[in-house]
Amino acid sequence: MKNFSKKFISIGILLMFSLLGISELNAQDSKLEIKIETVSVSSLGSDDGKIIVNVDGDNPDFIYRLLDNAPWDNGNILESSEPTTDSQYTFNNLKAGKYLVCVTDKNRLTRFEYVTVEEE
Repeated sequence: MKNFSKKFISIGILLMFSLLGISELNAQDSKLEIKIETVSVSSLGSDDGKIIVNVDGDNPDFIYRLLDNAPWDNGNILESSEPTTDSQYTFNNLKAGKYLVCVTDKNRLTRFEYVTVEEE
C-alpha cells in the first residue's frame, strides 16, 4: 500500500507540473540542484517561519514556487517568483506545516523537495 501511495503522489505532482507548463522533470542534460534550510516558527500559531532555497544550476532565470502539501488536488501555489538570476530565494511569513518547494530554470528543468517548517 505504501508504494501505491507514493505512485499516486508522484502522478499528482506530474499532473501539477503539466498544468504549470513545465515539460521536463529531472532531465539529465543540465545541472540544477537545490539545497533547503528552514527557520522554525517562534511559537504555536505564529507565521514567522522561513524556507531558504539555494540553487546550483547552469541556466539562471530561476522561478521559485512554494505550494501547500496537497498534490492530489494539484496543490495551491502560495508564492511564485518572477524569473531571476538570484541563486538564493527566501519564502517568508510561513506557518508551521509541510510545503512543496519547486525550482525551474530557463530550460524548464525542475527540481522539487518536500519541506516541513517546524514549531520551536
